[in-house]
Amino acid sequence: MNENQNTLTLFQLSAEMAAIEAALIENGGELTPELETAMAETSEGLQRKADGYGILLAKFAAVSDACKAEIDRIQNIKKTADNSVKRIKGHLAETMRAFEMKHLDGETHKFTLTQSTGTVIDEDAVLRPYEEKIAKFQDTLPAWLTVKASISKTALKDAFKDSEVKPEGVDFVDNYTVRVR
Repeated sequence: MNENQNTLTLFQLSAEMAAIEAALIENGGELTPELETAMAETSEGLQRKADGYGILLAKFAAVSDACKAEIDRIQNIKKTADNSVKRIKGHLAETMRAFEMKHLDGETHKFTLTQSTGTVIDEDAVLRPYEEKIAKFQDTLPAWLTVKASISKTALKDAFKDSEVKPEGVDFVDNYTVRVR
């Protein structure tokens, strides 16, 4: 066996096999002892390379799986922490509202209760009156282009903030949040 077979790259081994095939064609298909030896050595080299690549791929797949598992574990920890912050701030907001407190000062932290108006939208109810117009407009467009209506909460709030009347499917609600310093 040629010692060099262990150090050849997959590309080089493939090129060597192609050279052996070309030599066979040139010899009219006669398999000489030299070509047979070269073919066997190149074939063994290819098999070793294939096994090496298989081991390498399995290793990288295992590392990838371990990374994904760690990412999932950390994302679950983050989700738990985010939910805890949300629950504690909600509890603080409700307590401060119950005692009509705008500020709560501790020795190291200060809490401020803020109020904002949120817009709650039932998209189906808001878009229902415009479905026919949207469908007619869609019919004027080529089949590969589609229209999707979206609702701007900010524009809705601005348009109806001082009005007692609001579109069907829209509600404005007071939200209370706690800022921490």
